[in-house]
Amino acid sequence: TLASTKWLAFKQVTYLDHEGIERKWDLVERPTRPSSGIDAVDVLCEVKKKGQNDQILLVLQYRPPLNNLCLEFPAGLIDEEDASAGAAALREVKEECGYYGSVVNASPVLAYEPGL
Repeated sequence: TLASTKWLAFKQVTYLDHEGIERKWDLVERPTRPSSGIDAVDVLCEVKKKGQNDQILLVLQYRPPLNNLCLEFPAGLIDEEDASAGAAALREVKEECGYYGSVVNASPVLAYEPGL
């Protein structure tokens, strides 16, 4: 570990590329990631109201690295208290948007920023 905070650890790893050449790669990990390897959710939330067209729920959030607002899907880290990724998704939608819902579908585990 080259540097770390409560939420991120900056590391450098050594690996062999497809030609067998040794290379180095800088990466960022979350020290809070549980053993399951699943640490966050990103929610595509469809809002359905009787008599109205369905809508996609988005959140306007300030992001310090950009010093600006960003339009995003509701998202967040999975807490220890969450029984599942689905439970975390529902909690995040309620916390960020005030909506209650149900999980209709879940994707397989995805790498959010695989190059980072």
